[in-house]
Amino acid sequence: MDTSGAQSIGTTFLSDLDRFLAQNWQQLRCRDIYDIYFKFWNDLKDFRGTSTNFTGLSELLVFRFIIHQIGGSFKKIPINKDTAEFANGNLRIRQGLSVPGMRCRPDITIWKSEELIGVIQIKVFLVNGWKTFQGEMTTFNSLKKLYSDELGTLLLIYDDYTVPKELKIGNSYPFVFLKGNDALLHATLDYYIPSLKRISKANLL
Repeated sequence: MDTSGAQSIGTTFLSDLDRFLAQNWQQLRCRDIYDIYFKFWNDLKDFRGTSTNFTGLSELLVFRFIIHQIGGSFKKIPINKDTAEFANGNLRIRQGLSVPGMRCRPDITIWKSEELIGVIQIKVFLVNGWKTFQGEMTTFNSLKKLYSDELGTLLLIYDDYTVPKELKIGNSYPFVFLKGNDALLHATLDYYIPSLKRISKANLL
């Protein structure tokens, strides 16, 4: 049986999604990324009755968004047979790979040469509430101590279904909820990771 048509479905879906992000990243709001993710989440439940064990898309959306926000020609550079990074000159973007000097594997790291300039952690929900949130902030603080106080950090949380009471009052933690958020995603990323804005402008020149 010829299954070539089915085998190309995944590539077609990912290519179409990436093309959409490339064409629209300047206009996409935080809430738009939330809507894209949860539309797929709900469609999946229509086909299998549950979204249990559905992972990867929440990180992919942000990772590819940043690739297009920065601009330039990124190339996939294999690290080993199972992993790779994307590089453009002295810029490197990694997903889910370990950071030298730490045991953690941040969802997204952005490097300029050997300088770590941005770390983004992504959660669909804060499953364990304040405990989960504190753990992410501890990771950020440890990375800043190891690398630089100027390191840009951001915790992106898709849904506000579980909001710890500690976050319902004024605070300066580097986090953003995507649900219902009308802010442009690229402006949000620029705010928390200032180096992104400088890099993007340089690549547009």
